[in-house]
Amino acid sequence: MKLVSVLVTAALLAGDLAAQIDLTVTPANATPGQMVTVKLTNNSNATWTLPTLCVFRSVHETGCQDTAVLNLFCGGSLVSVAPGQSVSQTWDQLDDNGGQVDRGTYAFRASIFDPSFTMRTFCAQVDISSCSTPPTHYGPSSAGQNGQSPMIGFKQDPKIGTVNFELRLADGIPTGNAIVLLGIPDQTGTPVGWGTVLLDTNLPIISSPVIGLDGQGNAVLPAVIPNDASLIGGTVGLQLATLDPSSTGNIAHSRGLSITICP
Repeated sequence: MKLVSVLVTAALLAGDLAAQIDLTVTPANATPGQMVTVKLTNNSNATWTLPTLCVFRSVHETGCQDTAVLNLFCGGSLVSVAPGQSVSQTWDQLDDNGGQVDRGTYAFRASIFDPSFTMRTFCAQVDISSCSTPPTHYGPSSAGQNGQSPMIGFKQDPKIGTVNFELRLADGIPTGNAIVLLGIPDQTGTPVGWGTVLLDTNLPIISSPVIGLDGQGNAVLPAVIPNDASLIGGTVGLQLATLDPSSTGNIAHSRGLSITICP
């Protein structure tokens, strides 16, 4: 029976980790100050174990390898999460200094032991905006190194006249290379050899020059949104692709990010 248990555990870990542990954020689009709930669900057939009482122990800008805005001290003993069980934790959008975080994309880092007691890390995002049509993530991503997907996000509301708007890239290979694709959002996407293009392939898609990532696999792309009322309501889709030899077609990609300019 012990050998059978080992073989079952090996088969479990060989599968898609994201299908076994589901980390969800509600709401996915939050207004400033709104309480955010992070829920971890064990969809596997074996028990996983949280190392502390916390579901997430830190909140980061854009991705889980990006700058941390909140670090939590999580005491308590090991917490077992049985098959089909969920555990939740909330965030009040406050940072380490007790202040409201800026508008933008934030990521929750959750670490949990798998059935063989190997630590696994999962990452999920929330978009915080005061725009009536907020920036929204959509579609699937593809896994890169260590089973993590690269992430793209924003900082500051995409309002006309915003001079400090930023696109933020995160969780790529440290000192690696990336490109950002820009086009019209396609919620369904088009499968290609390296993943799914989440932009309308029947319309022009623009590729950025190659972007060098820093030692954490992140990059910041500053932008200015002109103070032009004709831009209001215009929508673009963005997707991050990183060079990653461990991924299908040597490319790992983010989910899509739809941005609508607001007044």
